[in-house]
Amino acid sequence: MFSAQIKVQGLVISGEDGQPIVGATVKIKGTKTGTMTDANGIFSFSAVELGSIFTISHLGFLIKEEPVKPRLTIILTPSVKELKELLVTALGLKREQNALGYAVSTVNSQKLNNAREANIVNALAGKVAGVYVNNSSGLAGSSARILIRGNSSLRDNSQPMFIIDGVPFDNSEHTVEEPLLYGSASNTAIDIDANQIESISVLKGAAATALYGSRASGGVVMITTKGDNRLRQKTPAIEFSSNIAFDVIRPQKRQNIYAQGAFGEYYDGSDTRKSAYSWGPLVSTLNIPTYNLFDFFQTGRTYNNSFSIHGNTGNNSSGYFAYSNYNQDGTEAQNSFDRNNILAKYTISVNHKLNIATKFGYTHSENKRLPEGNELLSPMWTILGGPVTYNFLPAVDSLGNQRLYQTASRNNHYFLKDNTLSIEKRNHFTPNISMDYKILPWMTLCSRLGMDVYRNRNKFYENTGLVGSYPDGRLLERTILNREINSDLMLQINKSISPDVTVDFLLGNNINAMYYNEKTVQGTSFIIPGFYNLSNTTSQNNTELTGRKRSLSYYSQAVFSYKEMLYLTLTGRNDWSSTLPNAHNSYFYPSVSTGFVFSNLLKQSHRKKFNYGKLRLSYARVGNDASPYATLTSYEKANPSDGQAGNIEYPFNGIVSYLQSRAAGNSLLKPELSTEWESGLELRLLNDRIGIDVTCYNKSGKNQIFNTSVASETGYTSTTVNAGEISNKGIELQLNLTPVVFHDFKWNIGLNYTRNRNRVVKLDDGVDNIPIGGFVNPGICIQTGSPLGVIWGTKFKRNIQNQILVDNNGYPIPDDELGPIGNTTPDWIGAVSNIFTWKGLSLSALVDVRVGGELLNLDEYYMTLYGTSINTIDRNHPIICDGANATTGLKNTKAVNPQDYYQTICYTMEYLIQKSDYIRLREVTLGYRIPLKRLKLKYIKGLDIAFTGRNLWLQTDKSFTGSDPEQNLYGSSYAQGIINFQVPSTKSYNFSIKIAL
Repeated sequence: MFSAQIKVQGLVISGEDGQPIVGATVKIKGTKTGTMTDANGIFSFSAVELGSIFTISHLGFLIKEEPVKPRLTIILTPSVKELKELLVTALGLKREQNALGYAVSTVNSQKLNNAREANIVNALAGKVAGVYVNNSSGLAGSSARILIRGNSSLRDNSQPMFIIDGVPFDNSEHTVEEPLLYGSASNTAIDIDANQIESISVLKGAAATALYGSRASGGVVMITTKGDNRLRQKTPAIEFSSNIAFDVIRPQKRQNIYAQGAFGEYYDGSDTRKSAYSWGPLVSTLNIPTYNLFDFFQTGRTYNNSFSIHGNTGNNSSGYFAYSNYNQDGTEAQNSFDRNNILAKYTISVNHKLNIATKFGYTHSENKRLPEGNELLSPMWTILGGPVTYNFLPAVDSLGNQRLYQTASRNNHYFLKDNTLSIEKRNHFTPNISMDYKILPWMTLCSRLGMDVYRNRNKFYENTGLVGSYPDGRLLERTILNREINSDLMLQINKSISPDVTVDFLLGNNINAMYYNEKTVQGTSFIIPGFYNLSNTTSQNNTELTGRKRSLSYYSQAVFSYKEMLYLTLTGRNDWSSTLPNAHNSYFYPSVSTGFVFSNLLKQSHRKKFNYGKLRLSYARVGNDASPYATLTSYEKANPSDGQAGNIEYPFNGIVSYLQSRAAGNSLLKPELSTEWESGLELRLLNDRIGIDVTCYNKSGKNQIFNTSVASETGYTSTTVNAGEISNKGIELQLNLTPVVFHDFKWNIGLNYTRNRNRVVKLDDGVDNIPIGGFVNPGICIQTGSPLGVIWGTKFKRNIQNQILVDNNGYPIPDDELGPIGNTTPDWIGAVSNIFTWKGLSLSALVDVRVGGELLNLDEYYMTLYGTSINTIDRNHPIICDGANATTGLKNTKAVNPQDYYQTICYTMEYLIQKSDYIRLREVTLGYRIPLKRLKLKYIKGLDIAFTGRNLWLQTDKSFTGSDPEQNLYGSSYAQGIINFQVPSTKSYNFSIKIAL
């Protein structure tokens, strides 16, 4: 007789948090037949006898027996608390933290939403050890830079790779003009909506990212969106959230007690009494009104609404749909950021072997902003440099010309508000489809195809009548198409060699194709002022830039586990890149990592006090390729100039002219190679009341690919070379404490600390420094022997006692040579979070700290010159410079006029160096989960309200006079550390409500 047999598919989840359990053993009781759950917690059998019993086991959970059914969900109950958290690792693979031999940190959706940040990069600030985040500006839609374990490349690509649901996501920033003069733009990560994120995994070291190839040399930010769970949601779940926020500026420091004028004499700013300076008398000695120049700013408002629905659409399928709308009006007039996000997912189990998942993501964003930076179009020029005794309203006179307190070398900020604007619109698509086919119970073939496509449209105009480089007006329009197609094919094998030994094996192939096209049209000299159309300009100039890049890769991973206590992971990847010459376009990099869960050696009776302990050790080598066309010498449009009468822009009189580029290609380029050692210790003590994670790493990058200058006799000015070395050594500490648990009250403390020592070991032969931002003096450069990001400029002459040398007239003497005057790299960063919960009430606060490092506050140059700097407020008596006379060597006793003194020293750039240390109350959230049982709300499953304050308190070094030391004119570029006429940062107050149905 033959017994009836059926096909079985099941899901194993944790009874503690409902998450799928990877690697659970499922056996048919009384036999040797068994399998293990895959990365989604799913297992299957092609034929099982009816009436059989399944035995399901996993470390840290009680063994469970379950009768055989065609489809079933098995819930395992934890025994003692183990560290069994599932983490999303490279290629989107879910692995237990037990098995990892490298550091991975996770940020959940609640922590991201508590930040209430438009830019998801800013939401990560202070939450992960080893991660450094810097915001650029107080503008709505501002960009942010993220670094993991320091700058790892001499090119501007040290930021981590972003991955969303297994597919690469471009996080570029496309500025409409030079950031130094016009400010930064939004990085594309601002298109990501935190409401639609389930969690973020930060892969820090080379061993964690080696499977991703060259683009992941700076780490990986792995984003998992909501709506991926299967076979669990039986009824549709609907969620709606809404919040409103109010933003107020944190103004820069400036003096407001001295009137317009010079050398104590008052000027009223009329046609006959104009002056750029505020070196007049005390306002209190004059019977005149004063004006608060920061009244130009308004209270910013943000409205953020999101909706989602999630549930089964049949026995074998599930769907998810989410829509969100984000509208932010900035504190500066005309500044706004608007975003609409759509996310749709559909997952179907075609049969017990084949699963298909599809996703479509779409974002439309629009950012409007006024310029920032050193060009005269920034409103901050007159807000920071204007006298408090001058009324800027009305902005125009009776003839329609702008009014100002000085000669025509500045712009009235109210006039700028209506006559210049930058508009950036972006349509961003992120579709993908993935399939997994279970060939055998222990063998699965997975395929994933995804795209990241966006089109940027930038429009920037400055009207006729503005003071600047284009007094007759200018219109600039730029269209950018960026497209990336990514395909992965993977074979996964999960096999138990014996009851104690299991092997996970992965073999994969990756094909990646990137395309970039940029078209720019600039029209100058408006025929009709205020009509911003290219047909309204007398001269147009067009440019187009195209870039293509392709790569082919094969990779593999083998994970060996012994008694779920000792783990060994080996990976290898080989890339072929189109941006390298054929002779050197193939490069291989391996990694090895081990994890030893030594707490498993303890007796069960000891595990309550010593819950968990693991040692980690890893080594990896990763590669990096070049930018497109770095191996070729191209041509560029001719733009001749005599240095006096301006440039000739081609086409000229119908003639087109191209010249060989002054940047020489290098057909001998080789890939960059970086190696990293990492070790770590994880401990969980006293029933998980104490958690410690310590990581040490040593990372070195050689054969760096970067641009360097060459002798002009060669006919070129620059080329791309393999040279240089950069190193990063550091320590990361993550500490989690639960000091109090009493009835319904619980107090959690989280602490993280990061110390990274970055050093540019060497550059090219004969090259000591390379400028990367700013002016020649001052600027930001890469300097041999220093951390990446040296501030370069003039400094005061000093004697061997380090005293400033003063001339016979009493003024400090500037050094004739330029040199390093500061460094932007902090000594260490850290953060402390506290979370208090009592029944449905919760209170959380995040304080983060940055110690060490400096910045270049260019505002101080102009404000000191004009007499509005807070540093010039002590001017009622002559000043004696604290230094030594250069002639006699004696202490200086020569007194000088305050205006002359300050207007002299501000030309020496060392005077502008300020410390960037801070302590910040970054977030505080008070939330309440309303008890629905008492209210008897039948159809509502959850109702939460919360109040969040962001950046409510900031303590900086006394030397700092700006709005916020986190600000940076260059946005997400690696030229960090310059502040210049940027919109002040903000304090925000947010109220939110979330309803689950």
